[in-house]
Amino acid sequence: MGGGGGRAWRVARETYAARGAFGLFRGFSHTLAREIPSGAIYFSSYELLQSFVPRNGASSSTVDVTEAAFEERDAAGLALEAVAAVGCGGLSGVITWLAVLPLDNAKTIFQCERPGGAHDLSPLALLGRLVRERGVSGVYRGAVPIVARAFPANAAQWLAFEFVSRSLHHRRVASSP
Repeated sequence: MGGGGGRAWRVARETYAARGAFGLFRGFSHTLAREIPSGAIYFSSYELLQSFVPRNGASSSTVDVTEAAFEERDAAGLALEAVAAVGCGGLSGVITWLAVLPLDNAKTIFQCERPGGAHDLSPLALLGRLVRERGVSGVYRGAVPIVARAFPANAAQWLAFEFVSRSLHHRRVASSP
């Protein structure tokens, strides 16, 4: 166990004793209300941003996958691919967090609320209440550190993904008869 000294297990046992197994899943619907649009925004914004990156006149559907063409593209396009992955990946993370941060804040408030409390509402009802109580800026609390983390974290993730995918594709092409 970590530095919490077993606190998480104690809270889980207390929650189970007070509310049963369903108590352990409190806020699951709020998490889904954030995660579903988050995934859609994240991947579609990355692909949209990537569609604006010039690819030496070739569309992704017409790329020559022979080993010779791949090696030629290696030398010419490696830097562009890295910059595109970093830029598009970082921006897609920022776009996603700015879009779903209000839902994330509502989820966190709900999960901290006691059942039956003032904020014990459905995801959208809670979000509406928070906007009325705090204003639009209130549901964006924490945006600065989240966005500051989002760009480098997502840039690194997409850079790693693109280069692992590229490496696997290169191996597959190289081992083809």
